[in-house]
Amino acid sequence: MATRKKGPPKRPPPPGVRRGGGPRKRLPEDLEEFARSDERRLRPRRKRQPRLKDPRGAGVLVPGVANRDARRLYEARSEALRRATGEEREELLAEAQLLQVWRGFAITSFEAFVEDALGFVLEEARAQAERGARRLGVPLAPLADDRVALWMRVEVGLLDAGGRVTCQGEELRIHVPFARALRGLDEVGRRIYPLVRDLPPAGPEAPQPARKLRREPRRGD
Repeated sequence: MATRKKGPPKRPPPPGVRRGGGPRKRLPEDLEEFARSDERRLRPRRKRQPRLKDPRGAGVLVPGVANRDARRLYEARSEALRRATGEEREELLAEAQLLQVWRGFAITSFEAFVEDALGFVLEEARAQAERGARRLGVPLAPLADDRVALWMRVEVGLLDAGGRVTCQGEELRIHVPFARALRGLDEVGRRIYPLVRDLPPAGPEAPQPARKLRREPRRGD
């Protein structure tokens, strides 16, 4: 029977080197920051821009509103206008001018929206929009960007719940079926939260949350 050759004997591991009692050599400062996982040092946070100062540049359709949401609202309101008649159409045309809803499809004017996209007669549509604006108690002029962004975000959040948004004077009115209100309002809250974060901090004149009153202990308690 052949014998198996043995390999060279294993060398013992080198003895450990013990450090003296003196201070250890420090790492460079940037490596110490890395070892502590200090992301603020290695990756400074970018300052968050307000939503209405839109960083997307020339590609934005409506300031403060995602392009996909602006398109979706354009499509929903265009379809509603085609179906509507009478006073409902008048008010929808007025609201279209308040929101300049045609921007959601990169259309440049009310005239192009009415004639080319909807196929309405322009002069009739103008008269209908004026009557609708009088009934809503609003001037027939575009709203400020912050109001448009709020309105559009709220309405897009309600679309899947079958809801809609209207205005009456200075009031923004939300209409949503009870059966789907919870889901719809939850989606609205998610969509408007970025705008809420842009609000300035409450000053001393702002209403403060009510404090809990402590009940004084009575005798015998």
